[in-house]
Amino acid sequence: MSTQLNLRWKIVYHFSDICTRMNALLLKKRPHHYQASDLNTMPKNSMGALLSSTIEQQGLDFQEKLLRHDLKHVFLGYSMHVKDELRLHSFLLGNRNYNPLAIIYLFTSVLFVPDYIPQLRQDFLLGKSNPNLKDVELLQSIRMNLNTLREAHQFQLPEPLNTHS
Repeated sequence: MSTQLNLRWKIVYHFSDICTRMNALLLKKRPHHYQASDLNTMPKNSMGALLSSTIEQQGLDFQEKLLRHDLKHVFLGYSMHVKDELRLHSFLLGNRNYNPLAIIYLFTSVLFVPDYIPQLRQDFLLGKSNPNLKDVELLQSIRMNLNTLREAHQFQLPEPLNTHS
């Protein structure tokens, strides 16, 4: 990766961190239903257990207020690395999820890494071709087996990235 491209991605990483903190502040009054310890006691291969292991593997902190969003990562198969965060937001936009802050985050990030647009376009089209994610009760399905939940809703999943640099 060129030095200039690497610098642009560093800006996107920093911007993503700021947006995550800001989102947590904006959602501070959102009721939360689960603590990190609750996720560890959920059935193996459930959405909650898989979210817990993902957070641990990626060295992240569990944020109760962002649980609904983090469950989207697990359900759709996007990691929580910044590149996949952008891909998730592109998928959600294609899937008719018009969160203004998410749209600002996505489009501002793309200003710094326009070379990533072809990948984001693929994820947008994938979101557009899938059933509406709003119809999936992710929070209520947190104890459900992930594969069973995916099969029940017939979602086509994204191809994983080869790298998360």
